[in-house]
Amino acid sequence: MNRHVRFSLLCLITGIGATGIANSADPVTINITGNVIAAPCVVDGNNSINVDLGEVPAPELSAVDSSTPWKSFNLMVKNCPAGTSKVTATFSGTPDRDGPLWRYLNTGTAKGIGVELAKVDSNTNLPNGTNWVVNVDSSRSATWSMRTRMVAMKGNATPGTVKAVVIATLTYQ
Repeated sequence: MNRHVRFSLLCLITGIGATGIANSADPVTINITGNVIAAPCVVDGNNSINVDLGEVPAPELSAVDSSTPWKSFNLMVKNCPAGTSKVTATFSGTPDRDGPLWRYLNTGTAKGIGVELAKVDSNTNLPNGTNWVVNVDSSRSATWSMRTRMVAMKGNATPGTVKAVVIATLTYQ
């Protein structure tokens, strides 16, 4: 064969081989993951509710189980996503060991005082570990109407500050 034909044949064979190399497949797996979660409702106001029980003269809390008037307040969530039908509030805090376990420990400076937390509509106490389920209404909101007060655990309460912390953990259904 002539030289020109041999060179062309060589280029053709090399090109076919190179094309085979360029077209070889090396599979790569791409794994894509994620989660779709229910967006929580929004707590109305902020994530902290401050309830001021005011000033009470110590002699008003001198008898065992004497108490201050109830102070009402609400915990409310709004803008609940479609499909959320119920919200559960689970209450947790430190029980006061000097009285019934439905009373919360006062960590302020006043001595002999516990704090009660209860439902407004049924006067049911909300001690540590209580779950309270509320339906989400047509405005996509849920409200827990509560009340709280100071209680003289053993009588003879001493003057000072009253402070109790109760955490309401919200779960959505």
